[in-house]
Parts: sequence; C-alpha cells; structure tokens
Amino acid sequence: ESQSEELQAQAEELQQQTEELQEQNLELEAQREQVESSSRLKSEFLSNMSHELRTPLNSILALSRVLIMRVPGKLDAEEINYLGIVERNGKQLLALINDILDLSKIEAGKMDVACREVSLLSILSVIVEGQEIIADKKGISIEMEAPDDLPPIETDEIKLHHALINIIGNAVKFTDKGKVEISVTHDSQNAYIRITDSGIGIPEESIDSIFDEFRQVDGSSSREYEGTGLGLAIARKMIKVLGGSIHVESELDVGSVFTVSLPLFCGKELSTSESRNPHYSESKSSAITDQRILLVEDNEVSIIQVKMVLESEGFL
Repeated sequence: ESQSEELQAQAEELQQQTEELQEQNLELEAQREQVESSSRLKSEFLSNMSHELRTPLNSILALSRVLIMRVPGKLDAEEINYLGIVERNGKQLLALINDILDLSKIEAGKMDVACREVSLLSILSVIVEGQEIIADKKGISIEMEAPDDLPPIETDEIKLHHALINIIGNAVKFTDKGKVEISVTHDSQNAYIRITDSGIGIPEESIDSIFDEFRQVDGSSSREYEGTGLGLAIARKMIKVLGGSIHVESELDVGSVFTVSLPLFCGKELSTSESRNPHYSESKSSAITDQRILLVEDNEVSIIQVKMVLESEGFL
C-alpha cells in the first residue's frame, strides 16, 4: 500500500511536469511566432520605406545630373562643385537604400537569380579599377592575380558584382597601410576568390558576428570607420543565393583573409528577367532630323530626363 501511494505520488508529479512542459512549449511556440512576425514586419517596413525613399531620391539625382550637364558657363566652379556634392551624396544614399531593399528581398525569398556565362576576371577588374582611386588616396595598393586558363562561370553577374564589391571595398576601407591582394584559383567545379588585406583585422570573438545585419565590430558613435554594417551581411546572403560560400580568417592588427567559393555552373535556366533592355538594343539612325516623338508620362522628373535624352539624339 505504501509503494502504491508512492507510485501514485510519482505519477501525479510526472503529470504535473508534463503539463508544465506543455505550457512551456505553447509559450515558446507563441514567442517563435511573435519573432517571425516581427521579422516579417521589419522586412516589409524596410522594403516599403526603401521604395518610398528611392522615388524622390531618384528625382533629386536626375535633376542634379541635368543641371550639371547644362550649366557649364552659367555657374562658377564653386557652384558646379556644390552640384557634384549633391549628386555624390545622393548616389551614396541610393546605394544604402538599394542594400536595404536587397536584404529585405533575400529574407523574403524573392531574390531571383538570372544566370548567364560571365567572365569572373572582367568583374574583378572593374571592381579593382574603381577601388584603386580610394586605395591611391590612402597610399595602399591593390594587386590581383589570376590564371590564364580561368574559365567563364555561370552566375548572376549583377549580384556577384554587388557581393564582391562589398567584400573588396571593405578590405580597402579597413586597410590604412600595406596592400590588398586578390587571387583567383579554380578546380573542375568551383572558382575560389581570395581577398587578403593588411588592415585592422577582426577580434576572434567578433568573427562569427561580422556577417550579421547592422553589426559592426566597433558600433560606437565615435568609431573611426563609417558604414551601416550591411555590406558583409548582403555579400554572404547573395553568395549563398548564387550557390557559394564565404570563409574568413583574421588576426587583430595583422589583417584578414576572405575566401569566396563559387560554383562554375549555375544549373538553372536563364531567367526571363535577363532579356535585354530595349533602350540598349535599339540601333541608332544616323539620319534622325526633325523627327517628333509624343511622350506620355505623369512623372515630371521622368519627362525632363527622357526629353533631354531625345533632344540630344536630334528628336523634337
């Protein structure tokens, strides 16, 4: 009878623990759903705000470009320089907005991949050429080495360019002396891009978090290097979308090595979104004179832009 009572007490205790676990599971499930909902709302908010900001910003950039093209001789050098500053800062802001849009698209699973055969060496050469201007101002060099038999790869050129420019740009930004080296190797399945810098390096405890959104090693308001903490997050997500991966090794005050692995073959059909832009596929006529075009558009800035382009081609 005593054993029976003891077993009964144990059974009741187990029943109570089971009920408590069920309550905890329900609570955890509710928290999980809340986190997912918050994440989804955050992505939707970022996407909506980015679209709302990009429209007026594109107008500012378009009109500043029109003024820059039309004011030579009408404004002095200082005023023209002001317009240049407006355009440069606008482009920087637009790049940030596009980063936020890309991030929200990736998180929502809406990032399409348009594969085609491209030259990895050409992509890297364009990036290096652009970064050399910044490197020269800092007194550092950028060196690139690639094999002569480097094959073309099947990938989304725009997304790959975006990812690599974020990684290489970071290497240049955080290197104040020495150099940034880019080397490319490949095997039968993958291409490997190794970006080595002699910069500030990354603390060991921070390496796992450098790819997190909005995360910076130095997040204080007095930090030396500017940035939003989105570059590497977007780079890793885009490389993953392309079927590749990123590996990083770093030592504080010595430098960092980022190794990007990319498949040589995309394995997907070409996206219909890859079709050529008709504005680029049109052939120019050398006999365009006094031709009229009716332009129907409800956006004033678009009217100014298109009108300027058409007038430059001889249309009325």
